[in-house]
Amino acid sequence: MDVRLVVFDVDGTLTRHSSIWWRLHELFGTTKEGRLYFDQYFSGEITYEQWANYDVALWAGEPVSKVMDAVAATKLVPGVRETISTLCEHGIKTAILSGGLDIMADDIAQRAGIEFVLTNKLGHKDGILTGTVENTIGWAEKAKFIHTILDHFGMTLE
Repeated sequence: MDVRLVVFDVDGTLTRHSSIWWRLHELFGTTKEGRLYFDQYFSGEITYEQWANYDVALWAGEPVSKVMDAVAATKLVPGVRETISTLCEHGIKTAILSGGLDIMADDIAQRAGIEFVLTNKLGHKDGILTGTVENTIGWAEKAKFIHTILDHFGMTLE
């Protein structure tokens, strides 16, 4: 088998924590509302897009610097940098495909040496969260986006 690309998730795969979304709820004191929206999504009452929009609306007006502090404190899983380095040494491309947020995924990619990131974009302007998200990757939609990553690298599924 000729492996040319490895695609990683972030939360709980490259990092030691399970969800940037939940960490932001904890940071901003919105865990009660976050749990409500979580339950509504999994009971079928709201869509993933609604869930994401409701979550980020809670954080409108908060400073991006608080988010960046949480991101900077995030620990990589032991061996991540070495794994990525070994893959690159063998000519294997690397990417992140995450239902998380760009503010985390971009940082992790930079620290680990991962070449391409595809994730949701957290809205902010002038250092303040806008309460918006460009919702690209849903909870169970990652498989749909593999072709976007393949196209980026000029590859096809074989």
